[in-house]
Amino acid sequence: MLNPPSGPTATLTQVEFHFDPIDLRMRASQGLVIQNKGTVVHNFTVLDHGIDIDVQPGASSTTEAIGQMLQPGTYHFVCKYHRDQGMIGVLIVVPG
Repeated sequence: MLNPPSGPTATLTQVEFHFDPIDLRMRASQGLVIQNKGTVVHNFTVLDHGIDIDVQPGASSTTEAIGQMLQPGTYHFVCKYHRDQGMIGVLIVVPG
């Protein structure tokens, strides 16, 4: 697993039918840019934490600082539309 990216945001890419990266580490102060480079609608859901974001094909969505939604820790995320096809990942939020 890599260190958190530098800058104000981290990026998660959605492609049929996987996330890149599947293990995302980011600082609590960073926003998350979710890019759908696929041809169908995808979703970013952090299980049991009320985060549920649809992203249309060719579009992107940017969250506020992830620390405003999640405490530092480890979380599982999925595409609620394609979870059964293996669209799952792990988000690690670190202080900072």
